Amino acid sequence: MNADAQTQNLRTEDGKLVDLVTAALVDPNLHTDTRMHISNQITEILRGAHEDLYGADGRERHERTAAAHDHQVPKMLEAVLVDPNLHTDRRMRLHREIEEILNRAR
Repeated sequence: MNADAQTQNLRTEDGKLVDLVTAALVDPNLHTDTRMHISNQITEILRGAHEDLYGADGRERHERTAAAHDHQVPKMLEAVLVDPNLHTDRRMRLHREIEEILNRAR
């Protein structure tokens, strides 16, 4: 699935989360170290999501997703959010955890 198709398949609330992450990672009012810390934290959350979804293959799946999206966190987040194996409870947890990170940063 290409990036345009992924974006079109995002739910409205998922699209808003991707937009929030994108905005935070380019926000000139946030110190570079803070933006890097946000990026690292979200990457770890996404790694955990892959491990939850795919068990023993989760880490490899995460690395392939990261490489396929040139380690761009918003694109990696999109890929997880459109994954048909992502359950509603995990989706809600992703939203909550990522929004908490972004709120703390601001």
